[in-house]
Amino acid sequence: MKPYSLRGKNAVVTGASSGIGLEIARHLAESGVHLLLGAHPGERDTLERIAVELQQTHGIRAWGFACDLGAADGPQSLYEEAGRRFSQVDILVNNAGIMAYGRFDEIPLERMDALLQINARAYLVLMRLFLPEMIRRGEGRILNVSSVAAFQPTPMHAAYGAAKALVQSLSEAVAEEVRNTGVVVSTLNPPYTATPMICGGAFPTRLPWIRMWGLCDPAAIGRAAVDVLTSGKTVHIPRLVPRILHTVLPRVLPRMVNCRIGSLMLRS
Repeated sequence: MKPYSLRGKNAVVTGASSGIGLEIARHLAESGVHLLLGAHPGERDTLERIAVELQQTHGIRAWGFACDLGAADGPQSLYEEAGRRFSQVDILVNNAGIMAYGRFDEIPLERMDALLQINARAYLVLMRLFLPEMIRRGEGRILNVSSVAAFQPTPMHAAYGAAKALVQSLSEAVAEEVRNTGVVVSTLNPPYTATPMICGGAFPTRLPWIRMWGLCDPAAIGRAAVDVLTSGKTVHIPRLVPRILHTVLPRVLPRMVNCRIGSLMLRS
């Protein structure tokens, strides 16, 4: 596949106020991409500061837009704002997400409902909103930031892993549907990464898995996102060891064994 040129393109990035989303935005801006940055309304000031920084540093156009993707009209409001800012959207990066760690029966239902709205429904709705125009133009990129958690059950954050599995299956299926249209749908599947979602106190950072393999650098994941967008890869797991563990083991071991291993590695 011919490398996709990013310079001068217009992109929407969700969850852009910190962590992986912020690093993706920085690397896109460095590549000459104009940006609409989305995040929760509580991050409005941070978004505006980031937008100004990226404009001044890289000479691109950038705006922040605060919206709650967990609300029923959140994705639609972001889509409409993108229409006001850009003549067309070339790239959609779905990255927003929240975590819920603990036993399934002990996590408040409201928290898991919010997680599914943000981590799964918002991805689906935004894809559905932006995709038709990309297909009509015969060009575009959709990058869904998934996780290695998409490839097997994840005890102690079961709803999070289930949401990522939905995004993964959806992305790969739609990628095949649009294969000959000029639009590429991809997933970026990082291992646990040093972001506020993981390091902010809602997730134990002394899990056996993290003690063994450590946390990824968000900047490295941002660079990987740009590589995926330019190369047109359908699925990309950064780092060799997670790539082997999460593509080979789920195929050769019984699902019950994979789930038991996950339980041992993900309990604090």
